[in-house]
Amino acid sequence: MADYRTAVPSDESGILSVWAESFPGALEAVRADWEAVPERDSRTFVAADPSGVLAVVLYVPRLLRSSSGAPVRVGGVGAVATRTDARRRGHARRLLELALEAMARDGCAWSLLFTGSPQVYTSLGWRTFPLRERTAEPPHPAPPADGVRPVPIVRWRTLAPIHAAFNAHRPLTAVRGPVDWTRGVGRRLGPPARLFAYADRGYVALADRGERLELTELAVLDEEAAWALARHAASLAGGRPVTIRCPRDPLTEPALRRAFGALRPGRDEGMARPVHAGAAEIDALVRAPEATFWLADGF
Repeated sequence: MADYRTAVPSDESGILSVWAESFPGALEAVRADWEAVPERDSRTFVAADPSGVLAVVLYVPRLLRSSSGAPVRVGGVGAVATRTDARRRGHARRLLELALEAMARDGCAWSLLFTGSPQVYTSLGWRTFPLRERTAEPPHPAPPADGVRPVPIVRWRTLAPIHAAFNAHRPLTAVRGPVDWTRGVGRRLGPPARLFAYADRGYVALADRGERLELTELAVLDEEAAWALARHAASLAGGRPVTIRCPRDPLTEPALRRAFGALRPGRDEGMARPVHAGAAEIDALVRAPEATFWLADGF
């Protein structure tokens, strides 16, 4: 019979083995995220029997903005995995229940997760909502914009005030601190993504995925910066399809439409669940057109 509990240090090799099996090619990224979680063992839940670790669920506390823009404590769920020979036995479900109990004790208003298998979570109260992903094809190759320069992520201190100002009241957005920038955000906005800044008034993160370009983050202080960075992204796309992961914001929307023409809704979804907040608050949160969860803040 399996034991469902929080992790202990001796579980580490078993946890990593389950993740290596479930997330081939991404183990180091998952491990790095896990190592950055405060009090990680008390927020890592495992199903184990004499053969070792069978399943893992990780809960990450974060400050995210509510529908009113106020920072609230949120429970992010990530790295959910079950050993191949132990699947379809309810292990992940039981661990998710333990994680929800921990979130309630920690005072979380709601919970957030991202998955390609939403059916696993709907029975426990999570509901899907569309992310602000859109796709486009530049109408024609654009010349590079003047004044846009590459910037390394190690210069995050120049980017942080722009990000904070652009997202000061934006629902779903994480409140980033220095540790967030230097660890998870720094890694996710690093290669293959490239960062470009326009003076000290805006920046964009672009990842070349071969057949398409991905705009993973955009923050600006004025319309001039928005146009320069959107035009630069279009120039690097070179006519390829572009995935745009940013909100419908009055500062950036005109520039994006000017650079890329028609913007079509994407298919990516997130999942949210009330913990202490009411269902109406979650509904208002995910429906707000200006809301976004920057993927660089992922769990």
